[in-house]
Amino acid sequence: MNTEDGGEQITNVQDIYRTLKSLQLARSQLTVKINGDRQSYASMVMHVDLQRRRFTIDELVAGDANRRVAAGQPFTIIAFYEGVKVILKGKSAGGGRGQTLLDTININFPAYIYHKQRRQAFRAPLAADTPSGIRLLSGRRHTALHGRIIDLSTTGVGCEFTKPARLDIDKHEHFDRCTINIGDEFELHCHLIARSPGYQRLLDRYTCGFAFTLLDRHQQKALDRYVLAIQRRARKARSQRRAVIASVA
Repeated sequence: MNTEDGGEQITNVQDIYRTLKSLQLARSQLTVKINGDRQSYASMVMHVDLQRRRFTIDELVAGDANRRVAAGQPFTIIAFYEGVKVILKGKSAGGGRGQTLLDTININFPAYIYHKQRRQAFRAPLAADTPSGIRLLSGRRHTALHGRIIDLSTTGVGCEFTKPARLDIDKHEHFDRCTINIGDEFELHCHLIARSPGYQRLLDRYTCGFAFTLLDRHQQKALDRYVLAIQRRARKARSQRRAVIASVA
């Protein structure tokens, strides 16, 4: 997995499959741009086949776009799901029924998918009453730092610390022995890099954002699942609050 322009180039076949499957499950709209064409076309992921390493999108209902794609003209797909931007380049691997007017378009897995998370959109805040804790140690420290989780994303974690008189964390400091606990639901042992240590004067609290590093595939998968779960809970809670307000109004 390579980093580019704040995003990542996903090259692992399993990761490509999971990304395409996420687009399908979210029913995300795809913007398809055929090379050399100023017009864009809308579609959706209909099916993802890991064994055959290809996926299927709905036909492009506009002009001769289907015929051109079926003839092998390269194209680019841009899509979003859960605050993540996805870009991939592909060629048709053949269509569904018919030769020129295709009901579906089969596409081989690309060599890579560009995958960029929009941090503010993807950050999942934890409710203040959610029991959580973080323990951090680095090579230069003899005493662990202890804090509470404020928010969590697939790339980092935000924490607050109320005990120390002064939070002695250097920006870019590498903590190689860290444990994150959120109730009885989630635990992660990981490496973290400090990104934004600071002091909230009005709250009289020290905070710091950390970036995950050196996560293995299983850790990343577990983290992705948990972040999506707490995001869904937050959306459900907001919907319920809006329903209550509407019923009272």
